[in-house]
Amino acid sequence: MLFDLQHSLFFSISFIIVAIVEILLYKYVHKQEYKNLALKIAAILTVIIHYSSLLYDYLTTKSAQIEENMIFMVYPCNVGMWCLLLCAFIENKNTKFYHILAEFTFYLGIVGGLIGILFNENYSNTPSLADYHILKGLLSHVTMLFGAIYLKVASYIRIRIHNILSVALGYIFMLLNAVFVITIEKVFEIDASNPMYLISVPYEAYPWINIWTMGLSGFILLLTIVTIYEIIFVKKEERWYYILRNTLKKEGN
Repeated sequence: MLFDLQHSLFFSISFIIVAIVEILLYKYVHKQEYKNLALKIAAILTVIIHYSSLLYDYLTTKSAQIEENMIFMVYPCNVGMWCLLLCAFIENKNTKFYHILAEFTFYLGIVGGLIGILFNENYSNTPSLADYHILKGLLSHVTMLFGAIYLKVASYIRIRIHNILSVALGYIFMLLNAVFVITIEKVFEIDASNPMYLISVPYEAYPWINIWTMGLSGFILLLTIVTIYEIIFVKKEERWYYILRNTLKKEGN
């Protein structure tokens, strides 16, 4: 059962805590050095929680098993985790590369974080927060979600139509990374880890959900988010569709 009481309580409490902390940071943290510190803490916590099962297994069983996604970036959330860490520790945050990276991380971290909390495949198979491996998986998605949202709260990114280019480049990177992982696994005769779901779909009950449909849905969602954001917060003459319409009119004359 995907949405039982403990799962519902977990994501409800998590979302409330994330929202409260984001609001407090937005209201009271204005110095750039403290913003950078908050982002670093979120990124480091995500990585520590992700790998914490190794220490837990060793302390409880005297042995630890390394999973594929601890070595390779197997899932989109693995990419989001490392991108968030890069965003936190790159010193020069005013370069074109950083803006592309931060924009991609913002959208991937939020979508991946929400999916990883609400539709966690491991939790579906073992619906118990008493299992540390399940709990740490959920918690790492919470901290990644927080870090991704903070990229906007702390003004590291601007929500505009050019974000689509950043996400497209990030999407291509994920596909290339998946091909790389598959190649390495074949060369060393390792069981396929299904990187980025290129080999098989994530949910057998929903075969239409794959990396391609998720990518298309992501771009549609991104365009919707940008459009709604601009309608609410951006002057009419600066909105992307208004600029596009005026450009087409000029070219038609």
